[in-house]
Amino acid sequence: MGAVLFFIFIGVPLLWFVNGVVVAKPRERIVVQRLGKLHEISGPGFVLILWPIDKYFRIDLDKKVPGWEAMSWQEFESTLKERTLHDPGFLK
Repeated sequence: MGAVLFFIFIGVPLLWFVNGVVVAKPRERIVVQRLGKLHEISGPGFVLILWPIDKYFRIDLDKKVPGWEAMSWQEFESTLKERTLHDPGFLK
């Protein structure tokens, strides 16, 4: 009985948390959609995904956003948001 309770109260939340951690490489960004709407653009580094309400996509910057290294952060972020919202094939 104790092992079952341990699994339910400790194991399941621990598995949920570990499954929700995503690592973005230095030339990647993670686009997070929460309930189908753009929530945030994160990376590089660790990103926490709240499964099942979040969906994430990896964006390889070298392939999807040419010239990203020369952009300012605001310009880069607005470009990513615009492409994410208006180009349906961008997140595939």
